[in-house]
Amino acid sequence: MDGNALLYRTQRDIPTADPGPRTLELRVRPGKCSDGMSDRQYPMTAVLELGDATRTGCAWYQLVARAAHVAFVESRLRAAR
Repeated sequence: MDGNALLYRTQRDIPTADPGPRTLELRVRPGKCSDGMSDRQYPMTAVLELGDATRTGCAWYQLVARAAHVAFVESRLRAAR
C-alpha cells in the first residue's frame, strides 16, 4: 500500500544493452474515472510507470473472477493432498 493506493512494483534484471524498461510500477487508487471513449464509469484510477514512460487510466476489480480463481486454487490444493 502507498497511502490509499495499491502498489505493484517489479524490476527486470536484463543486460544493459537490451532495450526496454527495467522497472514497472502500477498504482491503483479508489476514485471515479472515465476512459473518455465510453459512458462507463470506473471505481478506480491507475498510473503505470514503465521506465521513463507514464500512462494513466481507469481500473476496476471483478469480484466474480477473483472468487472463481480462489475456488480453482483451493481445488488444486485439495487435489495435491
